[in-house]
Amino acid sequence: MVLNNSMRRPTGRPMFQFPVVSLSISHKGCRQPSKMAAAQPNAVNEDFCACLKKLKEDLQCPLCLGYFEDPVVLTCQHSFCRECAGGVLGPRRGSDEAEVVCPLCRQKTQLGPAGVECLPRNFHLAAIIETFQGAERERERLEAQQCQQQRHMHNQQDQQRQQDVQQEQLQEIQEGQQSQTGHQRRQTSQQYHQEAYNQQQQQRWQTEERREQVHYLQPQQRQQSCAQQRSLPQWQQQLQQHLQKQKHDLAMQLRQKNQQLQRMHRERQEQLQEMWQQQTEQQHMHQQQLRQMHQQQQQRQRELRQVLREQHQQRQQQFRQMRQRLREQGVRLRQQLQ
Repeated sequence: MVLNNSMRRPTGRPMFQFPVVSLSISHKGCRQPSKMAAAQPNAVNEDFCACLKKLKEDLQCPLCLGYFEDPVVLTCQHSFCRECAGGVLGPRRGSDEAEVVCPLCRQKTQLGPAGVECLPRNFHLAAIIETFQGAERERERLEAQQCQQQRHMHNQQDQQRQQDVQQEQLQEIQEGQQSQTGHQRRQTSQQYHQEAYNQQQQQRWQTEERREQVHYLQPQQRQQSCAQQRSLPQWQQQLQQHLQKQKHDLAMQLRQKNQQLQRMHRERQEQLQEMWQQQTEQQHMHQQQLRQMHQQQQQRQRELRQVLREQHQQRQQQFRQMRQRLREQGVRLRQQLQ
């Protein structure tokens, strides 16, 4: 098994590694970058992107310009896809040609009777490509998940704004109802005093007119007026009783109206309290849901980190085993050559 020169790395380090940006979630459910991620300079990110671009170019076949699929290696240590090597480089079966020329360095490679099928497979390069593609898929999944979280956060902010607007409207309704009830009470009291004052004025005018009539009447009429004056206290008493009765009726009506207004005010207050309780319950439930979602996200992140660690350990162990095998094969070949 032979590696391409451009894909060789020091043996004590992993082949490549994506940057891990830690995220912190605030109490309102909004994602914010942590202090460690904010402290990293932009130059490091640019260098890493350039390294990723260079690595992606190294993992592409120079013939089809795509990722290596079933890569094979020539004697010049250059790798190509098996299909590309068979369709472009490899001679057809049954022909007399038993060698191919590398399009990069123009070095010839001897082929066996099976043609391109006998070329050795670059297992290490295939494993690197598989890991790189898996990491790219994982990065795309994380980006999609972050987009969903941002969309969910915007929806939560819109709901919070709607709730604030509803609370303001409720407060305005309460203030308007209180002002309406006070205005109605003032109007009823003013109407009652105005009616009582008008009745007193009418009674005074009637008594004055009667006194004038009695003063200018003839003697017979004066006698009648005297009789009427004698009966005047009874009439005044009846009038006072009638006025008292009207005052009592008006007071009763005013009390009934006040009781009705108080009852309506109590009902409105109870309705507003019920609406407020429902809103508080909904907010409490919403907060509980947000907490549960936050806990689930933390659990998923922990599981993902554990899986990535296990995969990394497995890959390191496989790499060590393969390196040990290569060393053993090299020792055997040296022994055989000796």
